[in-house]
Amino acid sequence: GGHGADEGIKMAEDIWHVPLTAGPPAKLVLSLPATGDTGNGNGGNASGLPALYTQCFVETLLVTALDSFGNVADAGSGFEVVLQPSCKSCDVDGLCGQVSSKKGNRQKVVGGKAEFASVRIACPKAGKYRLQANCGSRKLAVEEAAMEVEVRR
Repeated sequence: GGHGADEGIKMAEDIWHVPLTAGPPAKLVLSLPATGDTGNGNGGNASGLPALYTQCFVETLLVTALDSFGNVADAGSGFEVVLQPSCKSCDVDGLCGQVSSKKGNRQKVVGGKAEFASVRIACPKAGKYRLQANCGSRKLAVEEAAMEVEVRR
């Protein structure tokens, strides 16, 4: 034997070559800080999804830009995120709810984050819906953010 130790050292060396600055934004992540949901799927109810009501206000909807390593990516100025004005039902084809932020559905990303304040969500019926946000610039290839929420009456 005696092989294992050498391999461990080689791997440790490789780790140091990762640049310490975040790379360009590769994807967006949606989260609802007020519901205790951090975008990692452990929301406030049994299904693991954030629970909302068919007519509700969300204090803050946060969109975070991440690089391909999962670090928060500050894309500099001119990077905008668009919160989709409709949320599609996951249960019923063609059924949509409405999503609107008090300050508009397009926000600049500052320090890797875009905050949508006072978001009104209005869904025609209870069920699961997909909230979506995508990059406002066609020039950047950034994976859009999608988050399922459970809507109750």
